[in-house]
Amino acid sequence: MMALWHDLSLWMQDMTILLAWLSLPGMVMVFLLRGFEVGGFVLSVFWGFRWTNLVFMLLIAVAVGLGVGLTAQERGLRQGTAKAAEKFTLVVAAPGSETT
Repeated sequence: MMALWHDLSLWMQDMTILLAWLSLPGMVMVFLLRGFEVGGFVLSVFWGFRWTNLVFMLLIAVAVGLGVGLTAQERGLRQGTAKAAEKFTLVVAAPGSETT
C-alpha cells in the first residue's frame, strides 16, 4: 500500500488527503442523522426562503470574485514591479553613434 502511495504524484497525494478531510464531516453527519428524514425539511426551508437564499448566494459569489480579482491584481502588480526593478544593461554612447 505504501508503494502505491509513493507512486502517486504529489498533487494526487494532496488531493487525496484533502478529500479525506473534507469527507469526514459528511460521514459524521450521515452517522448522526441516520434514521431521520431531514431531506424534505431542508428542501422545504430552502424553497420557502428561496429569494433570501439566492441573494446570499449572489453576495457570497461576488465577495469571492472580488477577493480572487484583488489577489490576481496584487500578484500582477508585484510581478510587474519586480520585473521592472531587475538589472538591465545600460549602454552609454555619443549621440548619433552606431551603438545607439
